[in-house]
Amino acid sequence: MFKVIAASGRWFVDGLTDVAIACIDRFAGPERYRVVLIDGTGEVHDGAGVVRGHLTGADEAARLDPPELADRLAGAALDIDIDPSWVFRQGLNPIAVESVPYLDAFVRHQIERVTPWRMADVHYSVVTGPMAGDPTRLTVELGAVPQRVIAAVVAVLTRLRPARLRLVAREADGDGAFVVPISDRSDLRHRRVRRLVGLGLVVAALLTAGSLGWPLWQVAMLRAEIADLDRQIEDRKNFLAAAAARDQSDSDLIGRLREARSSRPTAVELIDALSAALPDHAYLTELKIEKDRVRVSGVSRETSDLVPALESQHRFADVTFFAATTRLEAGGADRFHLELRVPGLAPVAPPVAEPPAAEPP
Repeated sequence: MFKVIAASGRWFVDGLTDVAIACIDRFAGPERYRVVLIDGTGEVHDGAGVVRGHLTGADEAARLDPPELADRLAGAALDIDIDPSWVFRQGLNPIAVESVPYLDAFVRHQIERVTPWRMADVHYSVVTGPMAGDPTRLTVELGAVPQRVIAAVVAVLTRLRPARLRLVAREADGDGAFVVPISDRSDLRHRRVRRLVGLGLVVAALLTAGSLGWPLWQVAMLRAEIADLDRQIEDRKNFLAAAAARDQSDSDLIGRLREARSSRPTAVELIDALSAALPDHAYLTELKIEKDRVRVSGVSRETSDLVPALESQHRFADVTFFAATTRLEAGGADRFHLELRVPGLAPVAPPVAEPPAAEPP
């Protein structure tokens, strides 16, 4: 499933890249020129077929005339028209359709076997076509041009850093041409445009997600605020109802509640009692009250004296260590953790008011 999605995404990006490159070439693509070689010289034709200059000389003496023609050809797409007889063409063994990605490696291996030159000494190209009677295989035709034949012209034009440089062997009847690429910067341009297209798609996806997600987030926030207001209103109603019920209850109920609460020791009283009971060599760092249980932590030089000292107070009972006593890094004192019960400290449930007597019928 993920492979299908990834392949579809690559296909979509490649399609957009091809469309973008086609638009760039249509409106801002490189200019096209032809260099037609005739009797050792070359005529430079523009896209409309108008002669713009000449390429004269051979080897290192080759040059463009007029000199300003070099500025016109720099960065352009250049075709060098050569005689078809310069191209050595040879059919190779057919290959399976699945082997197309490995075609270039196959051809490089065959060049020195079927031509009189080394692979490094030729410009070559391959033409494939469907094999008659076998749609699973392709015919392969190799075309090679010795580099020494065209070296001077290629050297002059390569210095101009053309967007594309290729050899074109046009048939005399004009029915076709065999093209041998020499250099092509379109692959680099294709990668750059593809990267820009991918970045544009990511930005567009993020903007789309943001434009759709922002209203949904706003709706969710409003719903949360409405729910919070409803909760606050309900809490306020419950509070007012409870207050009204308390106001209507018997005043004796309040008195009994006050009496019950006054019988419990306060936190200040507990702290005073602990302060009075603990020896001078001990001090507390933590105190926690849960129902009728009090947990204290602290530091003391003599932890063995703590339990008897606390149990001697009438307010405390069942004094025990609820965690291990540890020695401080500085030495000379221990960290202790004690739990003790305080009688009468447990929360007192409020008295329940007696229901009013039923009125006689």
